[in-house]
Amino acid sequence: CIHDMIEDHPREATTDWTYLRFHGNRYSGDYSPQRLTAEARRIEAIRDRGEDVYAYFNNDEAGHAVEDAADLQRYVDHAAQSNGRMT
Repeated sequence: CIHDMIEDHPREATTDWTYLRFHGNRYSGDYSPQRLTAEARRIEAIRDRGEDVYAYFNNDEAGHAVEDAADLQRYVDHAAQSNGRMT
């Protein structure tokens, strides 16, 4: 599980798929477009290796998790289209 609770998480895969867990700033969620765009690029790089990626937003007291997940999906779709891949 690669998560955002450790500032410099090593982000090392131990399987042929990746599980990303987004907790937000101490569970508050509401990620910036810049942060989600950067995550989308990382996800697309993993997918370019032929690996699956699962992302989960949780523990969001303010209810941003659903919106953050939809935004991330949109950025991933855009990154994939830029690389000529259909999502």
